[in-house]
Amino acid sequence: MGATEDLAAELDALDAPSRRLVAFTQELIRTPSLSGQEQAVSRLLAAELKALGFRDVTVDEVGNVVAHLGEGPPRLLFNGHIDHVPPAGMEDPYGGELVDAAQFGERGLGRAT
Repeated sequence: MGATEDLAAELDALDAPSRRLVAFTQELIRTPSLSGQEQAVSRLLAAELKALGFRDVTVDEVGNVVAHLGEGPPRLLFNGHIDHVPPAGMEDPYGGELVDAAQFGERGLGRAT
C-alpha cells in the first residue's frame, strides 16, 4: 500500500467528529485571510460555530468572531489570529491537501514517534 492509500485508510479510521474537524481545517486553509481581508474566514468560522451549537454568534466589522456556548457568564475566552502573511512563493498555499508528515521528517504514517 502506498502513502496515499495509507493516508486514506488513516482518515477512514477516524470517527465522524474527527473527520469533520479535518474537513473544516482544510476549508480554513483554502480560505485566504490576509491581514485586513479576514471577512471570508470569519464567516466560515461563524457558520461552523453555529453548526456546533454556539449561540449569539457575531462577526464585527473587522472580522472578530464572538460566540457563546451554554448559558451563564463566559468562563473561557479563546483568542486566536485568523489572518496570515502572504504565502511567499508556496506552490499551492490554499490547496488544503492532506499529506503524510513523514516526508518532512515529522511524525507521520512512516514513523511511530
